[in-house]
Amino acid sequence: MSQPDSVDIPPVLDSTEHEHIHRTGARGPTWAPDGRQRRDSARTVVLDREGRVLLINVLDPHDDKPPLWITPGGGVEPGEDLATAATRELREETGFVASSEELGEPVAMCEGEWEFRGRLLYSQDWYFSLQTDNFEPSDAAWDEIEREIHTGWRWWAAADLEGTAEAVIPAGLPDLARLLHAGAELPSRPLVLPWKVI
Repeated sequence: MSQPDSVDIPPVLDSTEHEHIHRTGARGPTWAPDGRQRRDSARTVVLDREGRVLLINVLDPHDDKPPLWITPGGGVEPGEDLATAATRELREETGFVASSEELGEPVAMCEGEWEFRGRLLYSQDWYFSLQTDNFEPSDAAWDEIEREIHTGWRWWAAADLEGTAEAVIPAGLPDLARLLHAGAELPSRPLVLPWKVI
């Protein structure tokens, strides 16, 4: 399919790293800058049939950072491959059950440094995609931390994401959502999105 108008396509992941992920199903190397803990995540860009993206609002009462909107997802547990982690997190955070086969391969990634309650972290965030009918998420499986920092959810149109003054992660999500909704032919390796520091 042709690409939608006015959409910037980011660069793709280096072939060596992508081949490691594709061949082993494992996340990338465990390197992190001195003093930082490695914490990789698997996340899902969930789109409804109208192209709206499901995002969760996060506000940490123990942090002075502003609220932000993120895709469903979270940390990859020891022994998990990325797709398994993404399906688990999607189920836990929204109640939606999907298989690894439905998610396929990651479509995008970003990496960088961040901090959570005094912990200095370094992450590779891997993004899968899923298109489905609009649904009402469930918080029934949220853990204690999620109940503390997740304040709600919303289905966002790409245009609204571009126009909002609120923080949204990942950077470049509106263009990625348009590409995915249009069924555009993506590169064989994941797109590299810019890291956004909040």
